[in-house]
Amino acid sequence: MDEVERIREVYATYGVERREAQWMNDAGILAERERLLSAVLADLSAGPTSRVLDLGCGSGQLLDELRVAGIDPTGITGVDLLPDRLGLARGRGFGVAVASGAALPFGDDSFDLVTCFTVLSSVGDPSVLAALEREIARVLRPGGSLVLYDMRLPSPQNREVRPLPLRRIRSLFPGWAITSQACTLLPPVARALAPSPGPRYDRLARVAVLRSHRLSVLRPGATGMGLPPLGAHPSVTVILPIRNESAFIDQSLGAVFSQLGTPAPQVIVVDGHSDDGTPERVQEVASLYGAAVTVVDNPSRIVPVSMNLGLEQASGQVIIRVDGHCVIEDHFIEHCLLALAETGAECVGGPMETIGETPVAAAIAAAQSSRFGVGGVAFRTSTEAALVDTLAFGAYRREVFDQIGTFDEAFVRNQDDELNLRLTQAGGRIWMDPRIRSTYFSRGTFAGLWRQYHGYGFYKVAVMRKHRVVPSVRHLVPAAFMVGTTGALALSLLKRSPVPLALVLGPYGLGLGVSSVQAATATARPAPIALASTTMHAAYGLGWLAGAARAIPDIAQSRVRSVATRWRK
Repeated sequence: MDEVERIREVYATYGVERREAQWMNDAGILAERERLLSAVLADLSAGPTSRVLDLGCGSGQLLDELRVAGIDPTGITGVDLLPDRLGLARGRGFGVAVASGAALPFGDDSFDLVTCFTVLSSVGDPSVLAALEREIARVLRPGGSLVLYDMRLPSPQNREVRPLPLRRIRSLFPGWAITSQACTLLPPVARALAPSPGPRYDRLARVAVLRSHRLSVLRPGATGMGLPPLGAHPSVTVILPIRNESAFIDQSLGAVFSQLGTPAPQVIVVDGHSDDGTPERVQEVASLYGAAVTVVDNPSRIVPVSMNLGLEQASGQVIIRVDGHCVIEDHFIEHCLLALAETGAECVGGPMETIGETPVAAAIAAAQSSRFGVGGVAFRTSTEAALVDTLAFGAYRREVFDQIGTFDEAFVRNQDDELNLRLTQAGGRIWMDPRIRSTYFSRGTFAGLWRQYHGYGFYKVAVMRKHRVVPSVRHLVPAAFMVGTTGALALSLLKRSPVPLALVLGPYGLGLGVSSVQAATATARPAPIALASTTMHAAYGLGWLAGAARAIPDIAQSRVRSVATRWRK
């Protein structure tokens, strides 16, 4: 069953259970909502001639509220999935259509206002929500607005809905201008203490923790990065930044040449001055497949420089990075293009399966695929379609680099994360699609894993300093753990008691043990998985602290210069 059919069935049960009838009897709640809606429409200068579309109009109650607020009924159109409910709305004198909000049967720029009341909280599929956002932006006229009213708190009596707090609204409508206010007294409280409009209801509704819903006005003027729609058959460039990959290049490059469902892409291999014959092997693999390849030498040997050298020669409208130690699936490029067209995102990618070819590598791969090991990084631990903050091996619209710049060559590590942060800060979206799949072969030694994650932690500080933002709390946890462990050890030695250290390491050890057992496979046992997870956490945490320590003198000098400048003024 697809998402639209699921929603249709859920709403059909609401009619049987008469939930809508119960809501319509909440006089205090309805009076407040009508008052707020009238004020919003007045602020938007909506009047009798305004064209209004109501998504999920049901039997037409909100259409009545719009009429009370001054909108001429002939300019109001409602859409819903259930024809029987639309029949009731039609009987009230409004235009109606059976349709999903993700596929609206109206032309571009058709409406001055779109209203969407207690609808989005019932939609669970991120791809449907993304399509709905695009459709609303499409049918709104320039200067138009979306008025959104939905639950900000979960409903214990209805497990079919997911709350829509402000942070989720921002993620669903990236780049939209949003004004919002919490409202609506919790229905159980209202029914028990203030069922009717009046001072008692108003006093209770002013208590923030008792407000169950949120009324928001959204304007799509800044949606995304403003890129034009992707053409029907965009050209593609695949860039592989590699070094000393002669033993693996047959698999990684061969997977690029074997893509199905799309014309052959432009392939650019940027070699980091390999000394194992990799450039020669690249040409041999290309000859085996009868394919063309451009090989560029990168004496500096670091990935961001390789990517920028590749971008200089790239002719594709879509740029895809593929790692030399990665194998993409047969329809990888086809699915990237489909996801770009379907979602309108500026970058798409997919979940990455990490595997190891030796027992140690298999343990490392298992740790890198566990939530405890990597802190819930979506492309490593999830297979759900969703907007994400970063991913590996992304497919980017070429215009992204024209607007936000290329890879920052100061970042030996985390160059993808830094670029993706710039992208999202510019209003762009990164979409993870489970159809886009790849396999990555993990490090084969704990020493190599340590170097990798120490570098991640070290350069994450540089990302935070450059953008003055903490992208996610998970980036701070390893460093906090290392500081806490060190402090607990010092306190235990001072007090000659194991208790302080046990209070820190006990919960960690329990989580480590449980997660390692859960992540164990036929080739990866719990003990080495635990060692790999601890290696990642300690290396990242110490790397972050080393990066912070190196940044302190620069920060101090900057503060001194700032104070001196103010003093001279």
